[in-house]
Amino acid sequence: MEKLAYVLWKRGDEPNEAFKRRLLDETAPRLHALEIERVRISVVDDDVAAGEKLRLGRMSPPKGALLTCWIEQSQDRGGVERVLSGTCGALAGISSSSHARS
Repeated sequence: MEKLAYVLWKRGDEPNEAFKRRLLDETAPRLHALEIERVRISVVDDDVAAGEKLRLGRMSPPKGALLTCWIEQSQDRGGVERVLSGTCGALAGISSSSHARS
């Protein structure tokens, strides 16, 4: 098994809550339909908006979410990336083997 981790950016000036709803209501089920395991989504939403000034980094636009999941082999990540590309304004990712040493 290999873990994929993606930093996700919203589309333009999209509200945080709209991005959150799309990730949870549309993206996560589509990933599960691909038999992707252990999908975890950490998203900037209205609950954490008060901490906006505490964010690390000053990217413009700021990062909107972090999504991690597990697949059998990272070279088979095309389906995952197609789903995410249809959801986000931009994404960046990395993979690591469950056998990798830290």
